Amino acid sequence: MEILDILILGSGPAALCLASELANQDLNIKGISTKSPNEKWENTYGIWASELEELGLESLLSHRWCQTVSFFGDGKNKKGDTPTKHNYDYGLINQEAFQNVLLKKCKGIEWLNETAKDIKEKK
Repeated sequence: MEILDILILGSGPAALCLASELANQDLNIKGISTKSPNEKWENTYGIWASELEELGLESLLSHRWCQTVSFFGDGKNKKGDTPTKHNYDYGLINQEAFQNVLLKKCKGIEWLNETAKDIKEKK
């Protein structure tokens, strides 16, 4: 039985973010997912633009909205019609570019196309 330091479950954005941060450490890491980490993500992802700017990744924004507002409520009464101003720019992430950045950082991690059935902790 192989002993791993880290087993990453899934191959979506959260899993690849975790894997990309752990990949350059001296750890025995594998990923397991029903989908390949190279398979295109289905969902659309957005983020506060400042979060990507802090990481030097603002080039990953495919669209940027300024002066964003949200409306909370059921939309049936005035309470739901009141805008909440954010004072932050919001952006749409270029999924393909983001996925490629993370995959490059995940070099050396083996991904298994499987389903986990039993995980035993080493005591």
